Amino acid sequence: MRIHFFQHTASEGPAGVARWAAQRGYTMTTTRFDLKQELPELADFDVLVVMGGPMNIYQYRDYPWLQAERFFIQQALAAGKKIVGFCLGSQLLADALGARVYQNNQHEIGWFPVTRLEGMNKVKSLQDFPAQLQVMHWHGDTFDLPAGAVHLASSAICQNQAFSFGNQAIGFQFHLEVDQQDLKDFIGCGSDLKMPGAFVQQEEKVWQGAESYAAEAQRVLAGFLDLFIQE
Repeated sequence: MRIHFFQHTASEGPAGVARWAAQRGYTMTTTRFDLKQELPELADFDVLVVMGGPMNIYQYRDYPWLQAERFFIQQALAAGKKIVGFCLGSQLLADALGARVYQNNQHEIGWFPVTRLEGMNKVKSLQDFPAQLQVMHWHGDTFDLPAGAVHLASSAICQNQAFSFGNQAIGFQFHLEVDQQDLKDFIGCGSDLKMPGAFVQQEEKVWQGAESYAAEAQRVLAGFLDLFIQE
């Protein structure tokens, strides 16, 4: 199994997906857009994993590679490649599928629960996703559901937290992939935790319960990925 990562910034790397792939002996390659690295050939990977980042998908003037990335994701979809997107990655996937991406009413930053919706019952790879799961959020944007997508999860202030597109692609608005080490990178890369907002946790609050929350998220992530690549 060959996993290729799209990474947009040093602080939001493959994280738990890379640990899962390494444990199973899978091949991993990466395109770092912030380092202006080249896109892969479609024939060179089986699964594309699109990571997060601090930019918005519509900031084409500031990040001109966003347009090339969107087109590549569309090509990968047309080629039948498996795709998983986290946070920015889910927004890029939604955009590539023709859905609108825009500012949410509030920022959502910290550990908040997502609720499993009925649509998740249709997705075999998420059969073990609990009724509610505390996950790490770090976003200010949201997206409409793409045409033909299945709505999988929601939170108190963000209705569209996850969607699937057939058995081929899944987007998670939240960061299912992070553990405690990854959190250090997130917190160290900006001042988002100082923004006002009812759904923006301060750093001390972020660390409370982080060990158990991250461990459960990693368990759910590994179970999902094991099944997803087999569908």
